[in-house]
Amino acid sequence: MNSAEAIVPDVTLEQVFTGAGFADVRGASSLQRSITRVARGLPLDGILNDDELTRYYGTTEIPPGLIPTLVVLICGVRGGKSWLAACAAWHATLTAEVSKNKKKLKLHELPRIAVVGPDTDSAAATFTIIRGIGESSPVLSKLIETITSDTIIVKRPDGRRVEICVVAASKGGRTVRNRWLLAFILEEVAQFPSESDGAVVNVDEMLKAARTRLLDGCQGWLISSPYGPQGKLYDLWKRYFGHPGSTLVVWAPTRAMNPNFPQSEIDALAAEDPDTAASEFGAEWTDRENSFLDSVSVDAGIRQGPELLLPPAGSVCACAMDAGTRSNSWTFSVVCATSTRVYVLGCWERKGSKLFPLSPKGIFREFQGVLAPYGIKEIYSDQWSFDANADHANDFGFTLMERDAGECDDGYAKIKTLLGNGELDLPPTPNVRTDLLAMRRRVLNGNVKIILPKQSNGRHCDFCPSISVAVTRAIVAQKNAALGPNLRAFGDSYKPNLAHGQYDGGLGTVRYHSALEM
Repeated sequence: MNSAEAIVPDVTLEQVFTGAGFADVRGASSLQRSITRVARGLPLDGILNDDELTRYYGTTEIPPGLIPTLVVLICGVRGGKSWLAACAAWHATLTAEVSKNKKKLKLHELPRIAVVGPDTDSAAATFTIIRGIGESSPVLSKLIETITSDTIIVKRPDGRRVEICVVAASKGGRTVRNRWLLAFILEEVAQFPSESDGAVVNVDEMLKAARTRLLDGCQGWLISSPYGPQGKLYDLWKRYFGHPGSTLVVWAPTRAMNPNFPQSEIDALAAEDPDTAASEFGAEWTDRENSFLDSVSVDAGIRQGPELLLPPAGSVCACAMDAGTRSNSWTFSVVCATSTRVYVLGCWERKGSKLFPLSPKGIFREFQGVLAPYGIKEIYSDQWSFDANADHANDFGFTLMERDAGECDDGYAKIKTLLGNGELDLPPTPNVRTDLLAMRRRVLNGNVKIILPKQSNGRHCDFCPSISVAVTRAIVAQKNAALGPNLRAFGDSYKPNLAHGQYDGGLGTVRYHSALEM
């Protein structure tokens, strides 16, 4: 337990967090409860298993009886980290030893609990929680002497007064140097500028200043979701995660902290902005500068019209596929290029599973009809199960062509350029946008590498390889004004009635539109 004598020895942080007379957080998760115990040096009593301890604390070895000076919560939003810090502030108000503290606090000195953020709004949000807990608690409300929009004065049972207030971040941390602290809360630490950035007001100075004014046996709480692998928060995580001691680091996504938060909200944001979802909800160290494509250019490239187009007469088409029978989707993309624009005429995917894998033979049988309006005879593919797939493709009139090793990366670069110039027409097909925005760029030894990470929705950027290869092949064919091995001209042999009509490929009638209509 704390080396300081407790004013209210029977009150634990867990009781302040969950107790009916205090914050009364009902349905607290096991992870939240574990934080209230570890932060005060109390045993976990099996509340988490070894896998969970390793995942959220980085280790199964947590020193018993050791109360950390700093508690660092790197957690997804809406996980309750501000509530935990707010309850820690109230617990310190009630239990921290003041009169006999080694710092020799004088009777006239008013100890403080400071709430600091990168801006006043961030700090005020946590202070609002502290105030709400105090006003609604049958125990705490009786101790409140005065309360304003940014300050609470509490008179403890021992007669000592404590101030809880919002404090502005300042140069050299001077706003936290002028009072002894029973606790401090640094809110949204990842959003603070750092000393290495050259910022005059920075998190490093605020933290150093606050720690020097912290009374013996008291704590500082640093709470934030991550924002890229840099800065003070990242440094603390690298140094102390998995090594609890005077600094305790907890790292957890939103639903680990708060399982009641709707997964649907996380999935919706992941579909729109994978990076933000990964950092805000997944608590991942996502470097947003590594996004390969931006949402503005991708959205501008997605046509408002039909999902499927037919090419203008005289243009050439290219088709590429990316095979996958179980975890990844099997995708096809058909692209044509004119002298001024590149059209992704259609994208299709089929998805299997471990229990029900896709049949390659069944895929080519189905797409014999789907691709017939485009006159596709040759399809580009990677090396995955190439020979077996080539045999199945041949049975249904296709020739499978092995793509070049670096062709995907070339295609991704072309996609980026075309989107930047407003020259790429993308279909409004589900998952096309999500897959393109999920691509990442990574610089390795001076070379840019395109990464297709696994997405939170389980996808693996499945449409990207087939779109990129088809784009590359269509551009080459158009520039050379010649037919490649998997290209077919739509001229005299093209049936005009299909330009605005319908085609039944054995799967029901499908409506196709000419690209010239767009």
